[in-house]
Amino acid sequence: MTQRRLLLPEAWAAPTPAPLELSGPRGHYLARVLRLLPGQELLLFDGQGRERPATIREVARDGLRLALGPSGPAARPDGPTELALLAGLTRGAALDRVVRETSELGVSELRPVVCARSVAVPQAARRDERQARWQRIAGEAARQCGRATVPLVHAVTTLAEALRRLDTDAADRWPVRLVGSPTATRPLALSPASGPGVLLLVGPEGGLQDAELTLAEEHGFVPFRLGRRVLRAETAMVVGVALVQHQLGELG
Repeated sequence: MTQRRLLLPEAWAAPTPAPLELSGPRGHYLARVLRLLPGQELLLFDGQGRERPATIREVARDGLRLALGPSGPAARPDGPTELALLAGLTRGAALDRVVRETSELGVSELRPVVCARSVAVPQAARRDERQARWQRIAGEAARQCGRATVPLVHAVTTLAEALRRLDTDAADRWPVRLVGSPTATRPLALSPASGPGVLLLVGPEGGLQDAELTLAEEHGFVPFRLGRRVLRAETAMVVGVALVQHQLGELG
């Protein structure tokens, strides 16, 4: 039987010799939905690269009790190059799929951005709710695919604001910057020694406007094309991430 993994950052705040009690919705899910039993083993991870084994000691009506093993680095850490996706806001549940699939592919950050052609922009009152939803999706995708780190999903901002923040807060972190454009002449090309971080920008349905492409280039982004076919926005995002990871040696 495959060992169950559980994202549980609070396990690192508990003293190792003492048992950890899980109650509430999560404890109920493990005890009553999954019907876990005493003696079964779990692998806990904190979302930041650490793992530790745990054994179920007791199952109660409202949760269960875990005995914690020693903490250590993840057996399968992420690669040395960080990859962030700036994703133009798309309609419907398309961005849910992008968050899930790119989290499985190994992105370290996702930055949803409002572009000129974004047609499904959440109202300010709902942006925190959407961000929390995407963060949960990223955490579940990391759990399922065996990652020990969970991508950070940023709050929704405009494209211009996201570019400004990247230059003021983390300019040295992302030396390689790429923007998808159907009119670009060069294909996506990287080497495994591309540096500490790669930024990938893909627009929403209809793509980025010319003024947005120019703005991105002013912030150091190099246009690239994905091929001869016109892809849906969410497909282009996932394919772009997969190609970057392949060229960095993370896939294949």
